[in-house]
Amino acid sequence: DGEGYVLADAGGNAVVRASHKGTFTTVAALPPGSALAPPFIPPGTQISTDAVPTSVVQGPDGAYYISQLTGFPFEVGDSNIWRIVPGQAATVYASGLTNVTDLAFGPGGVLYAVEIASGGLLNGPIGALKKIAPGGSQHETVLGGLFAPYGVAFGNGSAYLSTCGVCVGGGQVIRIPLS
Repeated sequence: DGEGYVLADAGGNAVVRASHKGTFTTVAALPPGSALAPPFIPPGTQISTDAVPTSVVQGPDGAYYISQLTGFPFEVGDSNIWRIVPGQAATVYASGLTNVTDLAFGPGGVLYAVEIASGGLLNGPIGALKKIAPGGSQHETVLGGLFAPYGVAFGNGSAYLSTCGVCVGGGQVIRIPLS
């Protein structure tokens, strides 16, 4: 952003602006959620989940889009992509995602998101690159079955996706043609 940087603060469940002068202001705080507890906690127990923002990108419309991982128990379909216009409350742009770590706008202004664990982190880090349906909860899987995908960038008609984000010295970047 021209005045500094807009950051996802995973520890504070917020989006923060860091100025070039070293000052920090909160742009928006993401609300906590709730989920059914896993089976080793009494059945039917609802527990609070942290919002855990992981990435922020400015969209073609000037708004900020924030990916959300969600905290324990990392329930399938519990992650959102939030849209923030400074000075306004955060709104859900897309829902029905799981453990999202990164997002970026690709060709034609289409938003894509990375799920590090499409089945939830308690079931292992097998994830996917998703093409996001604005306002929806059903999203197209561009490529799934990936071991711990984490970040995404676009160029030359392709997505470039980092994988093995939890591996020491074993990560790689793969190219996914989009046409």
